[in-house]
Amino acid sequence: MQLSFRVSLPKHLTADRVSAACRAAELVLATQVMKDTARYVPARTKSLINRTHIVNGNTIVYPGPYARYLHEGKVMVDEFGR
Repeated sequence: MQLSFRVSLPKHLTADRVSAACRAAELVLATQVMKDTARYVPARTKSLINRTHIVNGNTIVYPGPYARYLHEGKVMVDEFGR
């Protein structure tokens, strides 16, 4: 999901400072979302949750192919998902 908006800044705030603050806020939010959703990640061996990470400060990555198989409801039989 992507949002787009326009902001008018006071003179003492520069676009660079606001942009840096937004990046920091995105990282804090992504970290909290990862913590809040950890209990919903399948965790028989905790392999998936231990390899989950944040990329670019705002994207949570659940590494595949294991996560893909769980998401799509497939059984892991071979590398082609058959």
